[in-house]
Amino acid sequence: MTPRPLFFENVPLAPLSTLEVGGKARLFSQLHSAEELPEILLRGEREGLPLFWLGGGSNLLFPDGLFQALVVRNHLRGVTPLPEGVEALSGTPLMSLVAWAARSGWSGLEPLAGIPGTLGGALSGNVGANGRELFDLVQELTLFREGRWERLSREGLSVSYRNGPFPPSTLFYHSCRLRLRREDPAVVRQRCREFILKRLEKIPGNPPKVKSAGSFFRNPTLPSGEKRAAGFLLERVGAKGMRVGGAGVSEKHANFLVNLGEATCADFLGLSDLLRERVKETFGVELQQEVLNAWEHLER
Repeated sequence: MTPRPLFFENVPLAPLSTLEVGGKARLFSQLHSAEELPEILLRGEREGLPLFWLGGGSNLLFPDGLFQALVVRNHLRGVTPLPEGVEALSGTPLMSLVAWAARSGWSGLEPLAGIPGTLGGALSGNVGANGRELFDLVQELTLFREGRWERLSREGLSVSYRNGPFPPSTLFYHSCRLRLRREDPAVVRQRCREFILKRLEKIPGNPPKVKSAGSFFRNPTLPSGEKRAAGFLLERVGAKGMRVGGAGVSEKHANFLVNLGEATCADFLGLSDLLRERVKETFGVELQQEVLNAWEHLER
């Protein structure tokens, strides 16, 4: 049996993100087993390339042109039931994990139903919705950092709004344990459906129907100390329907930036700057991107 090639050069990045934007990766690999990790790390070091860990590509903006990095797509998937919850590998799609938990009668993840991306990306950004953040449920993390494996308890880890305990570029999340509770599967499934319908009422749609990265900006705190939704502020400054090149603002939700056709990274950055300028002039607050610029999150 011929071994599966582990590395590829000049791989197009646009198909690997839900925005469908970006140039090419200088080097690309797909991680299917933890045993492949040392070889990937060694190749990156030998080539002098920083690593970029890629999950579902759902909260991400790749640069135009050649991305000078070793992009590693995480395919470690699987869920194992435990006495008080589950353990899941980081490449597991978040929607698949939520659906598995619902079918199996595990409650806790329902508020996150319908959110795209992988568990690893969700951990990195402490994804949240409907009053629930992922780290509300995390019990333990297994990760690879600075050449060694670590298992860390949730206690003592500092997280915040849309920020996991570590910068995205400093380590590789392997798996996590989630504390969930038992409940009738039919009740959990119904709750998931309700949260999904609530989500779909607000957003223009999920990929691949809509080329979007979800909420583009984080919800800010105004100078008065009041917390407001970024979408509300953007709508107030007339953001809906604005566009720069092929990048536009959804007519349905002002915090959803979409690829209207052949958008480039430069289009999205230009639109982002324009929107932030309008909000700053009107409300005196600087919006921060929730979508990650890939070139700012490289593991060196």
